[in-house]
Amino acid sequence: MQETHSGGCACGAVRYRVHGRPAFGVVCHCNFCQRRLASAFSVIATFDEKYVEITQGELAECEHRSDESGRWLKMNFCQKCGTTVCHTVEFRPGMKTIAAGTFDDPNWFTIDRHIWVRSKLPWVTIPDGVSAYPKAFSQNAVHNYDITLPFFAYGIFRPGQIGFFQLKEFLSEAPTPCEIKGSLLLRDGLPIIDKTGKGKVKGALLRFQTSNTAEAYRRVAAMEPDKHYVWGASEAEGKSANVLFGRTPGKGSTPCEDELWDGWKDPLFTSALDVIDETLKESSDFEWDLKPLFRLQMAYLLLWSAIERYVSLRYHLGDKVTKKIYQLANETSFCEGVKQHVTEARDVYRADRPDQKIKLDPQKPNCAHEYYYQIRSNITHRGKGAVGDHGRVRKSLSELILIFRDVLKQARIDAQEVI
Repeated sequence: MQETHSGGCACGAVRYRVHGRPAFGVVCHCNFCQRRLASAFSVIATFDEKYVEITQGELAECEHRSDESGRWLKMNFCQKCGTTVCHTVEFRPGMKTIAAGTFDDPNWFTIDRHIWVRSKLPWVTIPDGVSAYPKAFSQNAVHNYDITLPFFAYGIFRPGQIGFFQLKEFLSEAPTPCEIKGSLLLRDGLPIIDKTGKGKVKGALLRFQTSNTAEAYRRVAAMEPDKHYVWGASEAEGKSANVLFGRTPGKGSTPCEDELWDGWKDPLFTSALDVIDETLKESSDFEWDLKPLFRLQMAYLLLWSAIERYVSLRYHLGDKVTKKIYQLANETSFCEGVKQHVTEARDVYRADRPDQKIKLDPQKPNCAHEYYYQIRSNITHRGKGAVGDHGRVRKSLSELILIFRDVLKQARIDAQEVI
């Protein structure tokens, strides 16, 4: 015989009964639950709707649509006291969710997971042994990963790599070198794992402080390009760990020749910078056929390709180029480089808006990126010029490559410092 449990609203006008145990018990930390309950989270128990019956009173209904997914959530509440008793959601047809605080005995069921922990308030602690997910859990979701598990890092997040500095402050202990089953491949310059591969992929196991796991995984997920990666789990050091596996790894990929992928060996950080140095030496003098100018312009755009590659790996792999460039301006090494290598203030007019100009001032180094980026924009808008353009591009290129080399050097040092 199924067990039954009853509950109701605060004023007693509405009563209900559920039969059997819930399909799952959840603590939800989403912003909407925080707002609608004026609380830090909601505690809910979800049942097949045929096992939930309203035994007394009538419920009013209010519909909300998610700002993120656009799907509806219909809340049912007492018309007298306003207590939310239950709700239904579009993506779980045939299921009804009870607000656990309305049970006569709220302690009769267990919590299976915490969801939407990316918006969890910092003072809320998730108990050990309970699964936690950045967003809503779904059996078919590609973003499912349990943040209570350690993270296997083999690419930009591996200790010593460009992205590691974002995670190292959250580590609870030193990274553990380890390996998992699979094959290491390269696609669009990024390392991916084919989990069906027969070999082993080397990396490191990162364990995060309990209070900071949500933020650590938020940073990893923010840099995850969906077209390349999908979350999964694999055994590492005898325990399950979260892994970013390659999405359709057999398409457009090649085997990685090295045991460990090293982002610092990217041709844009090595050979490209050498080409730029050579161009500066060979095209320092102006000529009326403009060939030296065009070579300098090509070198300048190449340098910006290297810079954008760097900020993409260090900060974000999305499409917001301007936001990534602004991150560069916040780096101490960039500001110090501007002070060291820029000897005088100057300005440049915008090619697309000739009435506006951008100023370079070594005393305001955190704004220097705007000047250098405007030089880049002017090149792409005009692609031609004369004596003044030659001198301006040559000077900007000679400064910016020195600044960028300083940035790369310091970033490599920062990434190698563990905890």
